[in-house]
Amino acid sequence: MAKNKNHLDLVGDGDDVEILLMVEEAFGIHIENNQTDAVITVGDLYDIIKRKLPNHPETEAICFSAYTFYRLRRAIKTITKRTDLGPNKRIEEILGKDSPSGFKKQIENLTGFNLPYLGGNALQRIGLLAWFAFGVLNIMALTNLADVQITPNFYWLNITLIVFGWGLSSLGSEKKLTKDYETLGTLAKKTANMNYGRIAHTKKDADKEGLWKALVALIRNSGEGNPPLEINRETTFFAE
Repeated sequence: MAKNKNHLDLVGDGDDVEILLMVEEAFGIHIENNQTDAVITVGDLYDIIKRKLPNHPETEAICFSAYTFYRLRRAIKTITKRTDLGPNKRIEEILGKDSPSGFKKQIENLTGFNLPYLGGNALQRIGLLAWFAFGVLNIMALTNLADVQITPNFYWLNITLIVFGWGLSSLGSEKKLTKDYETLGTLAKKTANMNYGRIAHTKKDADKEGLWKALVALIRNSGEGNPPLEINRETTFFAE
């Protein structure tokens, strides 16, 4: 019977370095080169992070999700003047006519947190790509970087790209939320995981359970390797 996989399935092409860089940014720490040599398992990495974060045993550990929720609620109240902001409040109701991308930027500016992608601008990005293609095409034609003939068809193509880009950009500004974070409570949990280091430094307190959840979430969302269904302290970065 095959042994259950307990490694992140990294290949050593710099994917392990990418995870370490993400950890440094997310937790607001610096890991020295001599320390990375000793990182074999996820537990090893967790221990390094724990030692580098402020941790006062005499202080009661805060709930980072709750702290993040109250910070988000205060910022949203400032922006929308709403007072009915409980954990089960749907983000769609809070947004009103605002776009998710604009809402995200305002909250980040007020809280200093990095928020997850909320959706709302996929079409807008495609429209901007059309405009980018328009710019590249004209630069190539004007600087003779490629054999681009300025013909009536060339002008029609330019007009098409302009109209297409403008139309999609306009549609992209409409409200289109991702389904991952439908309520303020789920948004607060994800935001807490993404900003654990900032919160820990601010509160001078590190909740061990919250730290582990934040590290696991970061590894799963890093896009590196192929993590097992359950990541534990013995999970290695590479297959043996």
